[in-house]
Amino acid sequence: MKHTTIILALLAILSITFSAYAAPPRRKPQPKLDMTLTDAQAYHVLSRLTFNATPTDHQALTSQSYNDWLESQLNPSSIPNLTSQSYTQKNFPALYLSISDAIRTYNPPYDKNKERIDEQKKRNRLRNNINKQLRAFVIYNAVNSPRQFEEVILDFWRNHFTVDQNKNFLPYLAPDFENTLRKHAFGRFDQLLLATAQHPAMLLYLDNNISQKPFTDREQRIVSAADRRRTPKSQSIQQLERQRGLNENYARELMELHTLGVDNGYSQHDVTELARALTGWTAAWINDGKYTNQSNQNATYQFYFNENAHDFNRKNILNLRFSGKSGIKEGLEVITKLARHRNTANFIAYKLCRYFISDTPPPEIVKAAANTFVRTKGNLTAVYRTILTSQQFLNPQNHRTKFRTPFEFTIAALRATNATISRYDAIVYAMDRMGQSLYRCPDPTGYYDQSEAWLDPGVMIYRWQFAQNLANNRIKGVRASSLSPSNITSILNPDTLSPELKKLLQLNPSPANYTALILGSPEFQMQ
Repeated sequence: MKHTTIILALLAILSITFSAYAAPPRRKPQPKLDMTLTDAQAYHVLSRLTFNATPTDHQALTSQSYNDWLESQLNPSSIPNLTSQSYTQKNFPALYLSISDAIRTYNPPYDKNKERIDEQKKRNRLRNNINKQLRAFVIYNAVNSPRQFEEVILDFWRNHFTVDQNKNFLPYLAPDFENTLRKHAFGRFDQLLLATAQHPAMLLYLDNNISQKPFTDREQRIVSAADRRRTPKSQSIQQLERQRGLNENYARELMELHTLGVDNGYSQHDVTELARALTGWTAAWINDGKYTNQSNQNATYQFYFNENAHDFNRKNILNLRFSGKSGIKEGLEVITKLARHRNTANFIAYKLCRYFISDTPPPEIVKAAANTFVRTKGNLTAVYRTILTSQQFLNPQNHRTKFRTPFEFTIAALRATNATISRYDAIVYAMDRMGQSLYRCPDPTGYYDQSEAWLDPGVMIYRWQFAQNLANNRIKGVRASSLSPSNITSILNPDTLSPELKKLLQLNPSPANYTALILGSPEFQMQ
């Protein structure tokens, strides 16, 4: 088969079969929860809790009880990962540096002895290098780590607490932000929330680093008078203008996207008051508790509470009243309240159930997960366990109802073909074309995980092209193995193949075309 013929065939299959996948499945009787999984349940578990089954994963799951397998995945440190760690330390050293060392290594001070153009080229190369390392690190681990659930849940949290490495200083901060998510993904939500709130990447991404107390009435009069004068403004006026101004970006997203949910129990007044409470939360080079600069070898780039920028006036946030004298404690107290709020429990539970179960998760499991969140004070592992041992998760009516995002599809295809990767640029570029650039989401909402966000036929063509190129080993730096009738059963449930796809596969296509047909099929897009 020619490549264009395969794409046309996939288009035909898509038009015939995909409507069946997109439609709500017929309700089937709720199964009794049996920790010895059926074949269909095993395929389902591996499609949701890993980035697609491999022969090794399939054997590991079916050789033990679901409970035992799940508990090991919920405790990722119990799973040996020495090969992956050795590879990543050698190939992605930026991920093993502190923020300060990453900045010094990849954003060194200007060398005044070099030509400006040459120096800028060098700095651009370093910036591109650290950006590439982070994206390659994420891809490598998603493809190769035996701690597959850890990688799956990290994909969730990257989109929940999204930052864009393209913004200003973010390239040097984002690798440590990735490690912060990894550190807290199985801990308590309040600890995860505070770690992101005080991380320089989040502070700079959502502009809280420049948020400072508003003008007092006196300062406003001084600035207004200077604006009316025709003479140049004095340095004190210019400094006053630079140093004053409330920025609500982070406060709004903290409530809307990270905790309570959109318009869910807070007002614009609460947003403004929270922004005031968070004034002075910034990031800077600090040595011995004082501002300094990068040239100070004893300095670290870190979260810093700048009292001079903080609004010490009274505040009322979600019925929490502050006298204005407690400084950083105001923000800490509000973040703790937000993390433990019932609306936050409902919001996080809903998003996790939507991620793991279906685009419209059953209300009863959302409630159960939220109850676990509240009862355990945000113990995330307990919340995951509630969802993943539920009847709703294993019920056949929720099998194959989720459409893979570009990231999920790409990683699944690489895992299905047992791909070895020596270069990552072409993979990153392919995901860019599919609409999901790693660590470059253009909006603080993160990428959506619902089917409707990814069903545009204009973007689907890039999935089929990737399937073709991968199957024919035309992706630079990637070597893939072919699929065949003898090994397909370890990565895809043969009972789910449509009659149209089976008919095409019975035409005895070449190994490459057989692989491309599988990877580009509607069946492979679903999980």
